Amino acid sequence: MAELQAGFPDIMRAAASNRTRSNTIGARSPPPPPVVDRSDWAARVGTKHKEIAALKERIYPLERACSFAQEYYTDEGSIKAEKRSELLKEDVIMQLIMQHLEMEGLRQSRKELEKVSGRRYVQRPELTDSRLVTLMRLAVKDTEMVWDHTMDDKFTTEETNANDLREHLLSLDLHEDKTQSEDTNIWNESQFNFVPEEKDPNSLKAASLNHIILRMTDEETKSNLRDIVLYTYQTFVTPEKLLQKLIERYQVPAKDPTLSKRDEEWRVQKARIRIQVIQVIKSWITRHFDDFKNSDKLMTALEEFIKMVEIESKNLAQQLTRALDLHTGVKTIEDSSRKDKIPEPKIPWKTIFSPALTIWDCDDEEIARQLSIIEFNIFSSIQASELMNQAWTKPRLRHKAPNIIKMTERSNLISNWVAFTILSQEKIRKRVKAVTRFIRIAEFTAGMNNFSTAMAIVSGGLGCTAVHKLKYTWAELPNQQSRTFQELSEKLTDPLAYRNMLNAADQPCIPFLGLFLRDLVYIDENPDTIDDLINVNKRKQIYDIIEKVTRYQNQGYSFVEIPQIAQMLDSKRMYIVTEEEMNRMSDRCEPRNADRNSIQ
Repeated sequence: MAELQAGFPDIMRAAASNRTRSNTIGARSPPPPPVVDRSDWAARVGTKHKEIAALKERIYPLERACSFAQEYYTDEGSIKAEKRSELLKEDVIMQLIMQHLEMEGLRQSRKELEKVSGRRYVQRPELTDSRLVTLMRLAVKDTEMVWDHTMDDKFTTEETNANDLREHLLSLDLHEDKTQSEDTNIWNESQFNFVPEEKDPNSLKAASLNHIILRMTDEETKSNLRDIVLYTYQTFVTPEKLLQKLIERYQVPAKDPTLSKRDEEWRVQKARIRIQVIQVIKSWITRHFDDFKNSDKLMTALEEFIKMVEIESKNLAQQLTRALDLHTGVKTIEDSSRKDKIPEPKIPWKTIFSPALTIWDCDDEEIARQLSIIEFNIFSSIQASELMNQAWTKPRLRHKAPNIIKMTERSNLISNWVAFTILSQEKIRKRVKAVTRFIRIAEFTAGMNNFSTAMAIVSGGLGCTAVHKLKYTWAELPNQQSRTFQELSEKLTDPLAYRNMLNAADQPCIPFLGLFLRDLVYIDENPDTIDDLINVNKRKQIYDIIEKVTRYQNQGYSFVEIPQIAQMLDSKRMYIVTEEEMNRMSDRCEPRNADRNSIQ
């Protein structure tokens, strides 16, 4: 029996095989399936569905390399000689490789490489990491960004993507805009390469870079063209190119058809032009020293120019040297405490050293003072360059506007904090108290001309949907506070009323930055060029906004900083909740369709 059971599986398999053979006797074999050519399937899909092609190029390194090469194909002959000279030499590359091997502990491999290459390794003890790895990381980061911009530009039609790509290539010195490629010497260009304003022929509407430099260094120019250019030049030319053109203007040729042929007159006019050039560069150093501090290339070019100037005029060279020596690059804020009496701080002595210190322990006016100090510290740090090219709106350029981003985030945080503090009060009596306090704080900040914080409290905090729909809370607000809130809302949220209030305000003052940013976005819709000439009128409008912002940065508040209260108001101590969570909190405070008697 056991033998039969053991052989049972084999018997079943044999029977199944016999049935299969009997069923197929006399039947025709089915025809083989047709051969389908799928060799070009991927290409056809990619042609028909651009988004699939883009995804494929982003994922597969070989695909993206081929696509990148097709976008930027060039031969070695098209690379400028000065660019070829900047490529790493073989000896430098070998030193980088050997230094990397040394840092990784692969000394035997490094010695073998020395022997094979015939180059001796130069040890540099000051280096604490692999320079090769650092350079490769930077290269990968830069090329990845170029790739992202390229794909965005290739598969979309938005002009901003193309602008982002051009701007990044410019930062890597791999691209030159038409407005920057003015290789014509400033003394050889036609003097009529500009378009005047219709209403004011002495003002420029558009002009070439050379003509702008010529006007900047003309002592008869009465407009504020120098300030306009020095504040906005990075929207149409690099710092290095601007300095190069100023140096060209300084080097007055001996036989210039625009100057008098009489030697004495020529020498006088030459001296005047050179003085004007030095004044422009001196102003550049004094007001925008960060441009030089952040660029070794620019600083080196400036130092070389000073040496050249010193050969003929030590006096002119010393003007630039003193500007470099005396300027620290830190914006000087006028200390208003020297002029105004410092107000006595209102310190809650009973709880000031308590770790549980809250706004309920502090005076409303003192909270407004400490908020104003914090806000002004951020506002005064904003650089003019942060207001260019809408950097704060573009994810890839946000790093160029760190203080604008910080100030925006701070305003959003205050709005969130105000709303959360009110909605956290379970009883209506406490909510009314919280709303009343924030109205008073907003009134104090507005009275201190801190319109930024006042706007965040009134519009963002008290005016948010979750707080605004607490109808029973608002109904029990004292009449005086209701009127105050209404007046603040009308002054801050109406653009015309707000601008009038801002224009009438004395310093210190912190304006609502959002209005200026909206103006800049509107101005930026204008074209950068007019008939291939730089749109000077657009830069004038940008400068008007920048000038207003920087004007309010000159004078700070004379309040005494109270560290304990400042820390309590610091962003790390403020709660952050989502809009959905705030709406849920609001519904718990005052459920929909609930009557007043059911609410505590």
